[in-house]
Amino acid sequence: MKVGLLYSGGLESTILLSYYQMENIEVELLYLKVGFLWEDAELLNIKKNLDESLVLHIVDLGKQFNTKQLGYVDKVKKNIIPNRNLLMLSIASTYFYNIGIINIAIGMQGGIEYPDTDMNYLNTLEKLIAKGLQEPKFKIQMPFYGLTKKEILSRFGSKIDLDTVFSCTNPINNKMCMKCYKCKKLNNLKSKRKK
Repeated sequence: MKVGLLYSGGLESTILLSYYQMENIEVELLYLKVGFLWEDAELLNIKKNLDESLVLHIVDLGKQFNTKQLGYVDKVKKNIIPNRNLLMLSIASTYFYNIGIINIAIGMQGGIEYPDTDMNYLNTLEKLIAKGLQEPKFKIQMPFYGLTKKEILSRFGSKIDLDTVFSCTNPINNKMCMKCYKCKKLNNLKSKRKK
């Protein structure tokens, strides 16, 4: 079985890649560009740190969707992206289906931060995509669903070098700003790991 992994180079997708590699499951990665200001910095980080043996697909939809730039984001509530998971999972499933991959994975935690991470919503979306693809075996894999970042890191990410992870909503010169809420979360995890 091969899995198509939505990949951003952030904490969850980096650990998810490691998770599948430890399970000896072949993966291909997909980075979706939809026009947000942090994407170029994320891609630079991915290309710098990703193993060359991995297949990375990049689909640039930024010009087609003309997504509203969020600018500086200092808290979760300002980072609500309308239809984000509907958009990402629909496009990723179609893209991967066209190259023969019917299982896709996302490092989603679930929870209350975002309106489109409810399990009922995701189960409905999985059924709709399977019906649209006419592929009853289609699955969205979310092995980290229901876990916190700290739990994901401690259970599955002990071998991950957190300095290779990029998670920032306001990169400056393609580097993490160290001020936004994502930078703060990642730095908090780094400092806890050192203790």
